[in-house]
Amino acid sequence: MKFKLLIGALLAAVLLHTGCASAIGNELEVVFTKSDIQDAIDKAPKSAVIVDGVLVVSLDANPIIALGETPNRIGVSARMSLQVAGAQPIPASFSGSAGLVYNESRKAFFMEAPVVDSIEAAILPKAWEAAARIAISNQLDKTFSVTPVYVLRENGNLKERTARQLLKSIEIRKDAVVAKFAVL
Repeated sequence: MKFKLLIGALLAAVLLHTGCASAIGNELEVVFTKSDIQDAIDKAPKSAVIVDGVLVVSLDANPIIALGETPNRIGVSARMSLQVAGAQPIPASFSGSAGLVYNESRKAFFMEAPVVDSIEAAILPKAWEAAARIAISNQLDKTFSVTPVYVLRENGNLKERTARQLLKSIEIRKDAVVAKFAVL
């Protein structure tokens, strides 16, 4: 037990000395920004979603990410097109949010449980709005579950290699996400 504490203290001292991390007690913080998350989302594939063979929802652009708008959630919004049963597509937009989860086995962070809160479209029938919200939420969930927004690289800097330990907490702030890991 004393050996682990000694190793943890030595590692924290080395990390602080090299300027690679902020370590408090037996914690190591890894910080990534909105820009890091947006870059990962921009690399994810886009696809159309068809609901009941009648409603087609197509993202016109990758979702835009916002931090700190809702406690412990990442804001998500995008422009899209909605097309009902062969009619002309209508422009629309949605806004919602998603959580953030750390996958220990993949050593990566993923957005999870996206929820579309609102859809704005000039002529979308109210009857189709709920179906569109569900379709968009499901499509975002499929994309977010396979596209990590941040990966702790095995060959990364000393801070990332060290952080590949046990996650203690995730805090979504206005300007960045702070993940705290236990230093063993």
